[in-house]
Amino acid sequence: MRIPLGIIGTGNVFPQYMNTLKRSRVVRVTGVADADPLAATRRAAEFDVPAMTVEDLLASDVRIVLNLTPPLAHHATGLRVLGAGKHLYTEKPLAATFAEGAELLAFAKKKRLRVGCAPDTILGAGAQALRALVDSGVAGPIRHGTATFMGHGPDDWHPNPSFFYQPGAGPMLDMGVYFVAPALAPVGIVRRLRVTVARPCSDCTGPSACTRCVT
Repeated sequence: MRIPLGIIGTGNVFPQYMNTLKRSRVVRVTGVADADPLAATRRAAEFDVPAMTVEDLLASDVRIVLNLTPPLAHHATGLRVLGAGKHLYTEKPLAATFAEGAELLAFAKKKRLRVGCAPDTILGAGAQALRALVDSGVAGPIRHGTATFMGHGPDDWHPNPSFFYQPGAGPMLDMGVYFVAPALAPVGIVRRLRVTVARPCSDCTGPSACTRCVT
C-alpha cells in the first residue's frame, strides 16, 4: 500500500514533483492545496488529483506533506504541518534563517516526526558512488573542491521571480545547495568556513575595479 501524501503549494516547481510522484510505487498524492484556491483547482485538474484547502489537507489521512510554498513561508507552513502530526518534506531552504530551521527540527523531534529537505541529489548515483569511494578509502584524503554555476538568473525562466530577491532565497540558497550538498555529503561536518564576498564600493562601478571592493 502506497503512503498518502499531500502537497501545499502549486507554483512553478509543482509539475516537476507531480511528474515524478505519479510514477512512484511508494507514495500516492491524495490532495493538493494552495493559498490561492483557484491555483490549486487548476493544478488539481491538470494532474487529476483532488484540490483541497490547506486546513482540509492537514486534517486528512495524509502521512507526509510536501511543502512547495515560497521560501519565506517554509517555516510557518512547516510548523503547521508538524503540528498536524504529519511528516514534512520541503523545498529548499528548510527555512529563511538558521534559527527557524532549528526550531522546525526541534519541533519535529518533540513530535517524533521526520523532516526532509531538497535537494535530494545526494541520494543520486554520482554522489553515492563518490561516498562509497571515500568510505572505502579508495579516494584518499580530500583537500580541495570547487564548483561553478553561471546563468542569467530567475528572471530569465521563472514566471514570478520576485521571491528570489527576498530573504530565504537568492543564488546561494536556491542553486548553491546543489553544489554544497554533494560536496559535503562524502566528507562530513564542516568545522570551519571562510567566505570572500565582492561588492562594488562608492569609488567604482564594479567589484573588479578596485581592491576596496573585496571585504
